[in-house]
Amino acid sequence: MASYSCQHLQKVIMKKPISNNLRGGLVTAPILYLKNVKNIDEASLEKIKSVVIDSVGKALCEHFDNHSNCTLTGVYNLLSFYRDAEGFSDIPAQSDRLYGTIRKVGDRYGYNYEREKGIPVYNNRRFLKAVLKDFGHSDKRVTAEYMVPAGRATKLLDAGIPFLLSIAYGIYFNHTITVYGYETYRDKTTGRTYTFLIINDEWSADRRYLPWTHLDRFRITCLTRIV
Repeated sequence: MASYSCQHLQKVIMKKPISNNLRGGLVTAPILYLKNVKNIDEASLEKIKSVVIDSVGKALCEHFDNHSNCTLTGVYNLLSFYRDAEGFSDIPAQSDRLYGTIRKVGDRYGYNYEREKGIPVYNNRRFLKAVLKDFGHSDKRVTAEYMVPAGRATKLLDAGIPFLLSIAYGIYFNHTITVYGYETYRDKTTGRTYTFLIINDEWSADRRYLPWTHLDRFRITCLTRIV
């Protein structure tokens, strides 16, 4: 699964406007999204759980190569967390040094700046593992899981484990995002609950959300994490 570039997203937006908090669009406010898409009265909605993992990087694609580099940027954000919160002291704080190593390894695993090709999703695990090895953490395991159910993802986040999510549909088609939390809302009228992943989609510095609806059923996703 190659990465979308910021330029590519802009081309898509130019062809067809992308609206916030509507079906198929970017989600910036879960309650407004549920009002617009599920026709739920805002007064009936309450947030019943919020989990946010601090220290996960907030870098954007545009800070570096700026096209086809979302998986590289996601690895940068993930390693920023492991450096600052988990004691991976060999991971440099200097952004150019950290991304430079990620880029060098990425070139071996399918990234091609000139041809605007991103890391293929089947290389996610090996790519992240190789980056860790370059920083002296060859003992760390990396897993890549496909079609992960909601309960599995939220359990990881409850345990303080952020992850990368590569997606093959919707607004984030062919794109990798960094997941660092979730929020759950309940409709007080029906009792139904709705979960939104908290994400850095690497296109905007603003917090964005990914609705879980059917994410674990009819959609292709790949969850990559450090064990």
